[in-house]
Amino acid sequence: MAVSAEPGPAKFGEFKTTSINGAVGNLNRTNGTFRLSNSATNDSGIYFVFQPFSGNGQVTARVRRPVQSLTKSGILFRQTTNAISPSAGMFLTGSNTVFERLLNTNELPVLTVRTNESVEWLRIVREGTAFSGFLSKDGTNWIQISADTIEMPEKTFAGFAVFGKGETLFDEVRMLSAHLASPTNNSNFSLPTNIVIRADVVSLGNDPSRVDFFAGAETIGEAMHFPYAMVWSNALAGSHSLTAKITGDLGAAFFTEPMVCEPYLLAAKAKFLGVDPLTRGDWKGKYGAEGFQIVCHSTNYPSYAEVSATGYKNFLMGYSSDPGALQLTNGTGRIISHQFTYTNMTINVSFLDGRAHQVALYCQDAGSNVRVQTIEVLDGQSRIVLDARRMADFSAGKYLVWDIRGRVKFRTTRVAGGPSVVSGVFFDASEKSETAR
Repeated sequence: MAVSAEPGPAKFGEFKTTSINGAVGNLNRTNGTFRLSNSATNDSGIYFVFQPFSGNGQVTARVRRPVQSLTKSGILFRQTTNAISPSAGMFLTGSNTVFERLLNTNELPVLTVRTNESVEWLRIVREGTAFSGFLSKDGTNWIQISADTIEMPEKTFAGFAVFGKGETLFDEVRMLSAHLASPTNNSNFSLPTNIVIRADVVSLGNDPSRVDFFAGAETIGEAMHFPYAMVWSNALAGSHSLTAKITGDLGAAFFTEPMVCEPYLLAAKAKFLGVDPLTRGDWKGKYGAEGFQIVCHSTNYPSYAEVSATGYKNFLMGYSSDPGALQLTNGTGRIISHQFTYTNMTINVSFLDGRAHQVALYCQDAGSNVRVQTIEVLDGQSRIVLDARRMADFSAGKYLVWDIRGRVKFRTTRVAGGPSVVSGVFFDASEKSETAR
């Protein structure tokens, strides 16, 4: 669900400055251009202009290559403003472009160097402990030059830096950070419900161009404007890892840290709707609009349902013009087939969306009229019997129809004659959904 435009997301505040390792620096900011001057007496002096930065995000800037060959200028994430701190930086120095990272304070920096590149644009993307460095000649076409895992807390510092003596201009600055503000981590929801998912964004430069929301790998919604939110109305029961993909105005994207939510099902309910002896095998247009199983022929379960069966064997009697034989899904033919058992078999059905749905079981005592069986509907977890029906005189074929909510088990048991049988299971929207609540 796209949310209508309102005042934009939170903005980064004023930049702070710090001098490290003897640097003596100066910052001048005019119309979005940052001029950093560092008069350090050694190459390790760092003049750092920074923002507190929380969560995942990215920093992008156009950096004018420093004149001094030993000076490094670029964008930087640092865990602290101490002299030695875990960090990830993209720098221009001499004719080189460098992705430099310090994994911990006991090791030397790790460098990935691109030589003789006419580069002005630099970018770092952070996703958790993963830091990736990018470069571009035009601000449109980007190349990732390296990535690494750097253990840093959620709250860090990000900005621009000059290492060594010199002056550098930074402009076209973009900073974005984001996290999921709703739902909170490990939230529980009883289904069905509407779950509000919202990403809180902090920006500098331009706001995000879009935000896409994911449950696992599945896209579940998008937002093109602030507030970056959606309503998830068709969640299924289970544990879901929710993330938001934040895309900046220059095309770069990052994912927020995942939040886990666990929608759950209320207790199962069943409402018997009746017996249908008239439709017989002509199920098309009457049953199965949302899904079905025709034994030994075709299975097409709804996306919101989990279905399995135990304690049975399949039997294909053959293809027939008998009106009690179920129509094939394609063509005009019909099939007589069933799952059968001489004891009892169970069909497990879980409606993961928490809503009530119509379920019809089709049974045909083909070639006989002496079979008697019971079909019980049990709570899938407590095994409490929710409904029970005795079935006889079904040689012509009959449907038993219920409204069902939650996790249930259909248990068929032989009473007399041959084994108990089920030829098909059909799923439809509930016309009386409230009766199963």
